[in-house]
Amino acid sequence: MRPFLIITLFLFSISLIFAGSLPSKKKDPKDYIAKLDNSFELNGEYQVDFTHIAMINDQGNRMFTYYPNMRGVINLGIRYKFLFFNYSFNVKENDTYNRLYGKTTFNQFAFGIKTRPIWLILYYSKHQGFFISEENLLFPTFGTDSLYTQNNTLATKRLGIRLDIIFSKKFSMEAAFEYSKIQKKSAGSFMLRLNPEFSGFNAAENPIIPLEYLSHFGGLQYFYKTNFYNFGMGLGYAYSLVIGPINFSNMALIGPTFQLYAYDKLSVAFPLLMNFKSSLSFNVKNFYVGALASLDVQNYKLLDNTIRKQSLAFILRAGLRF
Repeated sequence: MRPFLIITLFLFSISLIFAGSLPSKKKDPKDYIAKLDNSFELNGEYQVDFTHIAMINDQGNRMFTYYPNMRGVINLGIRYKFLFFNYSFNVKENDTYNRLYGKTTFNQFAFGIKTRPIWLILYYSKHQGFFISEENLLFPTFGTDSLYTQNNTLATKRLGIRLDIIFSKKFSMEAAFEYSKIQKKSAGSFMLRLNPEFSGFNAAENPIIPLEYLSHFGGLQYFYKTNFYNFGMGLGYAYSLVIGPINFSNMALIGPTFQLYAYDKLSVAFPLLMNFKSSLSFNVKNFYVGALASLDVQNYKLLDNTIRKQSLAFILRAGLRF
């Protein structure tokens, strides 16, 4: 995670420095975002998704990590004016890799509204089937020379609502990271995120902490499932550097999460949520294509231990407007 954070923050800083050197003339917000007459949009994404779940004990040591057998994800979406729907699923399944790493099923959908001042999104995602490694693999190689311990019944679920409030009328987050709009001039904005979410970890057959690691995790004997009820609040800033049809955008967001869970008793915790994005896109009236790197980090406190779910994705996105 550290190299990606350094690169993203470096690029983000360059954008901010460049923004500060631009003339500060007052202009009509309409000069910054193009008005499009297209009502319909079809889009598709191919994602290389490096989600993993790190199991960290009360000493702050990562003892092992769960990785899904996911070597490619397809996302398909449709949009009508400000309404959208998209669906994602795992691809590139293979009997050899399923034997070595276990089979992972992945499904995700999201729908809602996206406008210039607000995004309101209802989402659901589920991963089931993970393999275990003590290696800290930012990018699993998925070689065919090793057989990994598996927990094929372990499932993680997320169901939530995300509200993003964008403060500047001159900045379009859709143009920056979804490409559904066209940003005509460079601009940036602060944003506020409110994110109530239900999250669950459930292993029907094998315990989530295997026997060989139990001595490192106090109080987690017979740990098969738990649920978390979260309310996250994040403050962030995004900036788009625009040169003609080229848009280079970066975003950083961080904030606390109010977390309620029940394991041996009802408990409260306040872990951090983090989100970073960096995007480069080409966007014209009826077509767009772009590449995006995205990192989401959510911590779940469990007694004095931590479950850290990190989703790093590299995305190639293209779409047509009608």
